[in-house]
Amino acid sequence: PDRTVWYGLREPLLGPWFGTLFLLGLGFVSLRTFIGRPRDERLAPITAWWWGGVILGGMLTESPPSSQRLITLAVPTCFVLAAIVWELVDLAVAAWPRLTGRWLATGVGLLFAMSSIWLYFGEFTPQRLYGGPQAKVAMELVPALQAYDEAQTIYFAGAPRMYWGFATLPYLLPGRTGHDIHDPLLSPPPRDPVQLSHGLIYVFLPERLPELELVIQAYPEGSRRSVSAPDGEFLAEIYVVPAEP
Repeated sequence: PDRTVWYGLREPLLGPWFGTLFLLGLGFVSLRTFIGRPRDERLAPITAWWWGGVILGGMLTESPPSSQRLITLAVPTCFVLAAIVWELVDLAVAAWPRLTGRWLATGVGLLFAMSSIWLYFGEFTPQRLYGGPQAKVAMELVPALQAYDEAQTIYFAGAPRMYWGFATLPYLLPGRTGHDIHDPLLSPPPRDPVQLSHGLIYVFLPERLPELELVIQAYPEGSRRSVSAPDGEFLAEIYVVPAEP
């Protein structure tokens, strides 16, 4: 299983059936490359690619296995699977001549493609795995903020746990002006006519949510919007102050 926190799939990247098939294929291409009689030199680049990637990227680096170092092995993995499938199809056709090898191999390839698509979009994506609690907040907060006018200044009350400068926020919200509210609010903020001409957005993380009442006292005309994770966990509260004409 992958150990990186930003990908973090909890099961092997290949399912049990194709994982077993891959192990058979890896043994097959390795034997045919090094000690096969006759040796199949066509398999040498794929064999060298796989074992080189495993040794250099999967063993001689810090905290293996990590997907960002082993992603290059996706290509030889597909070639290894193709090689063993073709070999098994040849054996099946030799045993049962009525079988059509090309269609059989195509069917296995389509099954592998569909299982890979399901693994990513059906199993991994709904798990909502993030690179930490800050990334979780940012990824759910960004779509909500994108719904508002870019001219509205954002005030972010997340310190000390999270700041507006958290890389995901400015990256996915380019051109937005944001400021951190470092210290807890002790009184209602003063009304700023200049900023009110464009509108304001306040964002409060749960631990600083009580301060929102002070902002409401200063800007009672605003509206609230809660941001939650797909599992229902409350992540942040947005308070939008409309622009004054």
